Amino acid sequence: MNLLAERKITKIISLLEELRRDTPSVKDRYDSVAEAMKHPADPKQVAEALEATLAENQSLNRRLITAQDDERRRTALDLHDEVGPSLFGLKAHAASMAKVAEALPEGAAAEMKERVRDLNAIIDHLQAINRGMLNRLRPMSLGQLPLADVLSELVSGRAREYPQIRFSFAAEGIERSYGDSIDLTLYRCIQESLTNVIRHAEATSVDVRIEAASGPAAEAVVMLTVQDDGRGIDPLAPKGLGSLGMKERVEGLGGDYALESERGRGTSLRVVIPLRAKENDARNTAASKTTT
Repeated sequence: MNLLAERKITKIISLLEELRRDTPSVKDRYDSVAEAMKHPADPKQVAEALEATLAENQSLNRRLITAQDDERRRTALDLHDEVGPSLFGLKAHAASMAKVAEALPEGAAAEMKERVRDLNAIIDHLQAINRGMLNRLRPMSLGQLPLADVLSELVSGRAREYPQIRFSFAAEGIERSYGDSIDLTLYRCIQESLTNVIRHAEATSVDVRIEAASGPAAEAVVMLTVQDDGRGIDPLAPKGLGSLGMKERVEGLGGDYALESERGRGTSLRVVIPLRAKENDARNTAASKTTT
């Protein structure tokens, strides 16, 4: 075995060691791979061990994403079904207090109405916070409306807020839903991309397209592209946490996340998620429901 191959194997063993520390459940798989790498008499054995480890790691990532999304959905439902109506009830009580104040003497009535105005301002602030938290956790329209409609409204909303930028959206051949994890990942990728365009790109146009397609070996995939004509990304600039988080989500679903940019010639995001992740998402969701 040549020196270059030895270095590559040493690097792989090092990465596997990190994986073993971070994910104790793959300890046994790590041990078999490490043993095969240290004694690479049979390249096929090494390849099979690596493939099995990567498959198991991807499965763990998908289960983690599903568990996180399930928790977000439950929290969002609590905010929507409990906190929202409670704030509405407070608003109704404040309105009744304002009516009662009209029967009070002038000085007391003025003081009461001022207190009611302050109370309403606090309630309005809490309602805005609640809406923001709901949107960050999980947009309530996901799973209720067709995915294309939800994504189209996301883009249209940005167009209304920033009329100086031309936004376009196109969807071709996509399903009503691909399951919570894929739907939310696509939504967040578009949301994060549009936020970056608005804040940093100085673009005049943004094109968003999502379509069903075929990947390697004719595998069914859903593909998202977001293209702007802005100033591009400085290659030396650190990656933002939002983009890194989206990359981790996409790769956790077995997909590809590619961000290409050239100074002065815009930025292009390309996300490809295999639809086998849809089946895994359904299985993981069912499993999580049986354990909660």
